[in-house]
Amino acid sequence: GQDPHAGTKAVTGLMIKASDLEFRYLRGKIASAAGFIYRVEWSDSLLLGSWDGIDVTELVESETVETENVVATVPAGSSGRRFVHLKVTAP
Repeated sequence: GQDPHAGTKAVTGLMIKASDLEFRYLRGKIASAAGFIYRVEWSDSLLLGSWDGIDVTELVESETVETENVVATVPAGSSGRRFVHLKVTAP
């Protein structure tokens, strides 16, 4: 629901749920309809090229007229740490 050209940060949440991580974010319906692609990715190292979306599942938990509240489930991994980000790609 934010202007993609603005320098503001999106509010996201990350929680540990059993052997997974839950990453929450808002997805704008107008942006999705315009072809913007939202993808939750994870990395254990933060190295360039190490980000992947494998085994990430998403569920729209609730919605308003303008946005969808999305819950992405990310495998926690076994390295003791995992970094998660939201990648938005313009059409």
